[in-house]
Amino acid sequence: MDKIFYWELDLRTANSEQVLEFIVTRPRKQSEKYYIVTPNPELLVIASKDSKYLMVLDGAKLALPDGIGVVLAGKLLGRPLRERIPWC
Repeated sequence: MDKIFYWELDLRTANSEQVLEFIVTRPRKQSEKYYIVTPNPELLVIASKDSKYLMVLDGAKLALPDGIGVVLAGKLLGRPLRERIPWC
């Protein structure tokens, strides 16, 4: 999974299968905890105005695009994402 920098946040360009493989096969210590975020355009706008919110998004192990607007923006910016990955 490659990282692509968007609006001060590293989004992963991956497909659903790669994300599931990461979650299932990633070796981790018993005490290690992490979280995954799926920002849509609205959340990226909030993060651009709120540094604490950006810090929460940026602290995630994976940031995955949830929103066709994020995917379309990637195409327009010349930094395409593989697919939209909605998780909620």
